[in-house]
Amino acid sequence: MKNTVIALLALLASAGSLAATPWQKITQPIGGSAQSIGAFSNGCIVGAEALPLSAPGYQVMRTDQRRYFGHPDLVQFIQRLSNQVHNKGMGTVLIGDMGMPAGGRFNGGARQPTRRASMSISSFSCRKRAGHRPSC
Repeated sequence: MKNTVIALLALLASAGSLAATPWQKITQPIGGSAQSIGAFSNGCIVGAEALPLSAPGYQVMRTDQRRYFGHPDLVQFIQRLSNQVHNKGMGTVLIGDMGMPAGGRFNGGARQPTRRASMSISSFSCRKRAGHRPSC
């Protein structure tokens, strides 16, 4: 019985962090000239762009979370970086969280960066080329 009560209390405590935030209900970027508004820990973005979900040099992870939006400069940076990685035969860049369409907090209370160069590059998937050692 004691374990059941503890499990129930833990579930109730975590339920608030699983609920969608108002930011997550925004499905499209806010129109306008691209700009970050507010502080790093609690801001929003106007004019965000969606990173295409996959290209020869990268792949966006956890697309169901819809955290693949960012400042146009960030989107271009990811595309340039992944092209360079791909052209050097270093594998695929895996892109984690960038931002939601209008910025804001992720569920669970985590704050997301809203500045131009904020994102999560989780890893490289290296492939060995014939006669070469992987360089990553």
